[in-house]
Amino acid sequence: MTPESQVDSNASNLDIVRCIYDAYEEGDLRMPADYFSDEIEGYVSDFVPWGGKHFGRAGIRDGLRILRQYIETAFEPSEFIDCGDYIVTVGQTTGFVHKTGATFSVRTVHVWRFVGGKIVRFENYLDRAQSRVFEMPARAG
Repeated sequence: MTPESQVDSNASNLDIVRCIYDAYEEGDLRMPADYFSDEIEGYVSDFVPWGGKHFGRAGIRDGLRILRQYIETAFEPSEFIDCGDYIVTVGQTTGFVHKTGATFSVRTVHVWRFVGGKIVRFENYLDRAQSRVFEMPARAG
């Protein structure tokens, strides 16, 4: 991943998404802010503990922080669909749950929306049937 000051302004939306995945895989969570709109919106399937809506760069960072409290994760893309202002990625989210040690592999779809070369929305959809491993035990009442 190139430093923020070296972001390629000629990169395609698909190139940007691939760059973000590469950085995340390498453990670099300092993705260039120039790729993201200040008003970015994020959504993660709301049936997982870290799911729901997140707003702004700080909200996205908080969402990633919360996710890392629950799971260690990697996304393995198997298909990229370039729809112009949208990039859709299909793949598997793999990893383990910190609290239980359970491992998982969940079918996942990511939808990236771009406006003017910046990411304005990121959506993360997990296969509900495969996501039971994330459910937290109910509290006694």
